[in-house]
Amino acid sequence: MFLETEFSATPVQLEAGDTLFLYTDGLSEASNESSEYGVDRVMTLVHQHAARQPAELIDACLDDVRAFTNGAPNFDDMTVLAPSALRLSGFVPRCRLWVVMVNCWGDVAVGVPSKIGR
Repeated sequence: MFLETEFSATPVQLEAGDTLFLYTDGLSEASNESSEYGVDRVMTLVHQHAARQPAELIDACLDDVRAFTNGAPNFDDMTVLAPSALRLSGFVPRCRLWVVMVNCWGDVAVGVPSKIGR
């Protein structure tokens, strides 16, 4: 399918306290009667909740998209992950938050990171 397509790679060095927010296009393409949720709304929401723990960030995102769609059925999968880099001893406050929308075609996952925070 994509044998002749070249994809670039962007290395991201996660440090203790960093979080990587990953989502599929099913989130940004969720819709209500008149519009799509959209990438801008995802980015705004993540900015607003960047200081939260990963599970709270995911909950806030899913709550917002549920309210936006008002129970309308989704026609695409919706996946949200927020792995966080930990330090072996002690609490580390969040340093940076990276946001990546992941599109999957067959066995190929493509995403571009955007840094939020320091």
